[in-house]
Amino acid sequence: QSGLMDACAKVSGDILKEKNSIIDEFNNFLKNPSEIEKLFIKDTKEHILWVLLILMWWHRDMLIFKETGQQNLLANKDRINDLIQRADNYSSSRLGQIITVISKTLQLMRQTNVNAKLALTVMAADILNASIDVNAR
Repeated sequence: QSGLMDACAKVSGDILKEKNSIIDEFNNFLKNPSEIEKLFIKDTKEHILWVLLILMWWHRDMLIFKETGQQNLLANKDRINDLIQRADNYSSSRLGQIITVISKTLQLMRQTNVNAKLALTVMAADILNASIDVNAR
């Protein structure tokens, strides 16, 4: 049974590393928009959907923290300091808009045969337009 526990711990650790890598790549993309390709390097539809879900949860956590200040409601507790710092760059309204953009892209990717590169480029442009909200404070 300990072999199964070890395997579960390894898989959990691998998923956490990948999630954090995706968040780091996304934050790098905000600094350097030409880096968008790195986010979707494994361009299978399943991987793109996975990345979009991670980004949606990341922004959801920023919105929840901004609105409530409660850390116990967050999914990304392992990155609480980074999350709090980045949440300061956005108003709640703008975070809601970003979540909507990601959600619509996710839905489009799931339900249609859309050109993934085009859908992700449009999503990235929408997010970049919201990358820093001067009314956040």
